[in-house]
Amino acid sequence: MRFTDFDNVISIYIEAPRKNCVESIMKKLQVSEPEAHELISKTDKYRADYYEYYTRGGYWTNLVNYDLTLNSARVGREKCVDVIEDYLKIRFDL
Repeated sequence: MRFTDFDNVISIYIEAPRKNCVESIMKKLQVSEPEAHELISKTDKYRADYYEYYTRGGYWTNLVNYDLTLNSARVGREKCVDVIEDYLKIRFDL
């Protein structure tokens, strides 16, 4: 069974340019730029493997697999939350 088989599930993909992700990781974890790149690469590999396993071969960055895709660098993280809340209201008629 896939998450798309459930009416009460939504899938959201939030992305930002690598530069923004590196800056965020450096600030949050107080690591160097090379360490931030390494952490991001390891996390992305884990996410890709996890997604591929549970979707039986799906690719986690294939945007057609998501109900909603956001670029947090363009709108900001807080506004992403607002958009997701609005989407939930629309999707589930709340």
